Amino acid sequence: MCEANPAFGLDLASYVGDVLRLMCFDAENQSVSDVTTRLINFIFLYMKSEDYCQTQCIPMSYENLASAVNASRIQIARICSKMKRLGVIDVGRRCITIKNPNALYDFTK
Repeated sequence: MCEANPAFGLDLASYVGDVLRLMCFDAENQSVSDVTTRLINFIFLYMKSEDYCQTQCIPMSYENLASAVNASRIQIARICSKMKRLGVIDVGRRCITIKNPNALYDFTK
């Protein structure tokens, strides 16, 4: 197929390279960063999404968050409880609301 259409072959190689680069970055991030940092990075990325801009809520359970950042549900629950106690987030049923984004950023330090 690539011999018949060299432009397709180049596009495919470029796409595969991009995907592999992203996978390597994610693997490095998941293995080097601690759970708190991974969770906060995920929250910041989600805050940039169109869904968050409309709802101002992250509609995920602790189990979903744990899966997204390669952690256990217990770890996520502990981190979220601490952030809630400090007034950084508010937690509802399948909804996390960021009350203080600046404090969330400081939480990683």
